[in-house]
Amino acid sequence: QYATLGDRPTAADFGIGITQIGADVYVSDGVSWVQLSSVDVAGSPYDIGIYHDGVTTANEVVLGFASVRDVTLPASLTGSVFIADVAATAETVFTLKHGVTTIGTATFAAAGTVATFSFAAEVVIAATEKFDTIAPATPDATLANLRLTYKATRGA
Repeated sequence: QYATLGDRPTAADFGIGITQIGADVYVSDGVSWVQLSSVDVAGSPYDIGIYHDGVTTANEVVLGFASVRDVTLPASLTGSVFIADVAATAETVFTLKHGVTTIGTATFAAAGTVATFSFAAEVVIAATEKFDTIAPATPDATLANLRLTYKATRGA
């Protein structure tokens, strides 16, 4: 990775060029560089995902997220997915917390491999705040190999 545009090959070396420095994307016509966009734009996608191997333990933090920027989770967690490779034996409810406050749940039905979310309102996780997904106090004996991705957007 290059520290400045001057460290990179020029568009004259390759014709028209495109490059990225940090969050900024630039294009060149062979004469000058122009910033097209910034990857770090409010409202742009920001997915938060994990894979958990095996079954969970009691009250295990399956996903512990410490935000480095403002991130918005939509109401109903639209577009988010929580899937298990091995189905639950009984209904299994995971708790979603913003700091110490419960803000929703993710529920696997008995014999289910896809959770449904209960998440009433949009939530902003500010920079340095925590967002956790916590397994139940009595974990399901068979629910295993969890794949969880929250579809969020970047804040301002």
